[in-house]
Amino acid sequence: MKTLVILLGSARGGEQTWKTMYHYLLEPYSAELALCFGKTKEHNLSLYDRAKYIWELEEYQAWSAYYQNYVQDIFYEYSMYYFS
Repeated sequence: MKTLVILLGSARGGEQTWKTMYHYLLEPYSAELALCFGKTKEHNLSLYDRAKYIWELEEYQAWSAYYQNYVQDIFYEYSMYYFS
């Protein structure tokens, strides 16, 4: 069985955090890494070197607009659960 770890949002934590993720998550499970981040010209992070898949999205002022357009049903279901 293959494992894919997807980081969604923005890269935070820094190199030490990511090295810990590589050591305790990716390596033990022979997992592949995918990034789903906002578009950036800065790809000099080890995350980009390590990622097999990189999906970049336009940055939105209000990400709720993106979710309403692309995953509306799921967005409302989860937002009602988590934010009510």
